[in-house]
Amino acid sequence: MFSTLIARLGIAPGLGLPLLIAAFFGCSINLPLFILTQARQSKQRVSFEIFPLWLLKCLCLPSYKTQSEFYGYIGLNVSGGLIPIILALYQFHRAQPVAILIVTAVVASFSYFLVTVIPGRAIVTRVSRFWLITIVAVLSAMALVVGGVNRSDVSVAFAGGVLGTTIGGDLLHLKDVRPEIAATPLSIGGAGLDDGIAQCGLCALIIAEWLPATMAWLSACLR
Repeated sequence: MFSTLIARLGIAPGLGLPLLIAAFFGCSINLPLFILTQARQSKQRVSFEIFPLWLLKCLCLPSYKTQSEFYGYIGLNVSGGLIPIILALYQFHRAQPVAILIVTAVVASFSYFLVTVIPGRAIVTRVSRFWLITIVAVLSAMALVVGGVNRSDVSVAFAGGVLGTTIGGDLLHLKDVRPEIAATPLSIGGAGLDDGIAQCGLCALIIAEWLPATMAWLSACLR
């Protein structure tokens, strides 16, 4: 099954395992896209449990220490954003670019209204809404592209699902999530392989691959 799916994306068999390893270890890697706030330094009184105040006074030491604060930035997770987006963009070279653009626009429209924005924290999608977005990507691709031997509809469903979720679910909501007030840096695809971007693309890929065969089997059983 894995070899079939990577073949639908135009990935050479020898690159399947390295890609899987990179996706696994890339979950914790966030690449900064742009910085929102510069690092600042503030003074904070030293805890008495570490250095008693009387000892600091006897030794003529300051009772304050310098504490650095983090850079506020928007990042891109390697597993949840970078790898799926690169694979999706690669499909423009293999499948029908116009169909990918249409599916992307449709999925982006649904994603924009179906995600939940938590200001300063994250953008999340409920399970039921996630499956709705995925099904929309699959059905849109199958309606626009004739499967054929190469099954181009599978590639279109994957690319449209990934790019549509990225644009409609994340990029268009950056202003709403207010990353400048976040306690930690925010990242597109920050949940790694569990993020909606990667999950939508993967589920759309699997469903688009097996849905025609499943429908044919059910039709034969009902005759």
